[in-house]
Amino acid sequence: MKKNNYGITLIALAVTIIIMLILAGVTISALTGNSGITTQAKHSKTKNELAAYKEQIDLFIADKKMENEEFDEESLFSGKNTLRYNTQNENETGTIKTICPQMKNDYLKRLEIKKGKAILDTKDVTEIEIARSLGINVNPYEISEDGELISSNGNLLLIDTNGTLELPDTVITIGEGAFANTASDGIVLRKVIIPYTVKEIKQNAFNGNNTIEEVEFQTKSGKGVTKIGDFAFANCTNLKSIVIPDTVTDIGSDAFYNCSNMTNIKLSKKIKQISYEMFHSCRALVELNIPEGVTYIGAGGIANCSALKKLVIPSTLNSISDNVFYGSNSIEEINIKDGSGFVYENGMLINKNRTNIYYLSESAVNIETFIVPQGITTLGANLLRNNKIKKVVIPSSVNYIEVDFFTSNVDEIEIATDNPKYIVSNDAIYSKDKKILYMYFSKGSEVTLEDGVTTIGPKAFKNARASIIKLPQSVKELSAYAIYTSYVKKVVIGENINNINRYAFYACDLDLEMKKNNYYIWADGLLYNKDKTKVIECTKNLQQVEIPEGVVEIGDNAFQSRGSIKNIKLASTVSKIGNGTFAGCNGFVEIEIPSKVTVIGTNCFESTNNLKKIVIKKEKESIAERKRKEREQRMEERARLKAEKIAKAKEKENNEKNGCPGIERGHADRKLHGSPCGDGIYLWV
Repeated sequence: MKKNNYGITLIALAVTIIIMLILAGVTISALTGNSGITTQAKHSKTKNELAAYKEQIDLFIADKKMENEEFDEESLFSGKNTLRYNTQNENETGTIKTICPQMKNDYLKRLEIKKGKAILDTKDVTEIEIARSLGINVNPYEISEDGELISSNGNLLLIDTNGTLELPDTVITIGEGAFANTASDGIVLRKVIIPYTVKEIKQNAFNGNNTIEEVEFQTKSGKGVTKIGDFAFANCTNLKSIVIPDTVTDIGSDAFYNCSNMTNIKLSKKIKQISYEMFHSCRALVELNIPEGVTYIGAGGIANCSALKKLVIPSTLNSISDNVFYGSNSIEEINIKDGSGFVYENGMLINKNRTNIYYLSESAVNIETFIVPQGITTLGANLLRNNKIKKVVIPSSVNYIEVDFFTSNVDEIEIATDNPKYIVSNDAIYSKDKKILYMYFSKGSEVTLEDGVTTIGPKAFKNARASIIKLPQSVKELSAYAIYTSYVKKVVIGENINNINRYAFYACDLDLEMKKNNYYIWADGLLYNKDKTKVIECTKNLQQVEIPEGVVEIGDNAFQSRGSIKNIKLASTVSKIGNGTFAGCNGFVEIEIPSKVTVIGTNCFESTNNLKKIVIKKEKESIAERKRKEREQRMEERARLKAEKIAKAKEKENNEKNGCPGIERGHADRKLHGSPCGDGIYLWV
């Protein structure tokens, strides 16, 4: 009996111990678990501290704005220790504790301020959540609800000491300009690892990032980046090489523009085209293997690749645009897969129909006379460049000649007499009837054209080295870019020219002499219409421009790319500014728009990178105009008062006729009575 009782006692004791252990565990968990009291207390403390720092920052900014209305909170910048910001008088510096004097050392090392925003460097999930809830940005990254990678200043990301950034696998999009020009923010990014979750790299994502050297694309189970946007890696001048995964199906225009140190690239097998200027100015690229499936190479796609030695063209390629190989003159080997629409023979890349020449190797043009093969119909832009050719013989089959198909090395052009479209005469190419000038290539100091020509075609004088152009009286039209050269210093315009297209003098620095012209006036570097109410085009590299009174319109693109202009003053009479009028004018920092201007065209100030201030004047009223308005207002007020007086008198008269009692507003007995003067009307009597 005792034995059994003893056994029961031991069991009871054991059960009791187990229960106590469970209770102890629950208690410890309640205190220390993720949702425990201790943890919650810690999180609450973190939240309170961060909230206090955020409040101190906001108060600091508010105080600075009160001191100086022009204080720009975006100027507020710290390098974790040193604080810099602009004041009314000068740039001020201090420490982060200037703003947050009670900040703990732990936060002092991890909290920054950029462009007026608090940024916390942390990888702790809870800390990230707390910071975000308080409006504090978080390093290494922020991810929007749609999975797009963002950061506090568009660039700031957590990068290790080796300059490597491995993006988290929660990112699905690298946004527009996310890593662009980061060096200007003091961020040195040398390598980026892009996870398989990223589907798209948007335009300009890495544009101008001149520190990045390597891009690693990760893939998983066929997943990875599918689209690379326009200019995505443009101007990444330190990018050495890149491997585009086979998940990519679309690469935008200029995607690798001016990656000047990139020696090799492996392209995705799923792309269908080499886009516009995709590899333009990749001057270190030695070999390019265009994968099977590519059917088209866009304009300038492989232009200015001066080190390119070997090119592999797939069997699927059937279309090549203009200027594809402009400046890529060192190609020694072109391998074309069977089935392609092109052949490479005698140093020439031509289509199988033998109508177009797309590339001439140095070996093919290392001669003084180049005879264009019969059957060729088109001589495209920049076909003959950096070569020894002095003479070109053009057959009857050619029906299109791009003006700048050759360099200044060419001294003589011979065209077959039976060519139906072109004729050569006195160092110029004309239409067969000699009414259109297509090209002037003489190197004489003064241009001599045959009388009878009526139209100067686009870029007609681009290859001319003359300093003076005297147009014959028969000329009636100057096409766009007609005088497109830096050599010409003077153009004599006859009386019969009645159509000068915009850009006629693009990029020129010359004077115009008008010979009794009935349609145009030129003065002080500016071309006007006859009554001088419209500026058509600036023809000189001026530093100071003053539009005279009487001008009401500044024409489309009138000053485009005139970067020499430092100051410009518009007449008070100007009411319209055209499209692209000042595009590319990087010389002036301020412009005043007259009060009469009602129209400012599209892209008017495009790429005016140094323009800081645009002042729109308010029209000042003359004393006479102001007195006239005041007199009209007084007359209107008198008329209104008179109308009211007449209306009241008539109302009183009607009331008396209808037996209605009068109204005594000061009557002591204020009782409400029904009125016989109409439903819903009551009088105080």
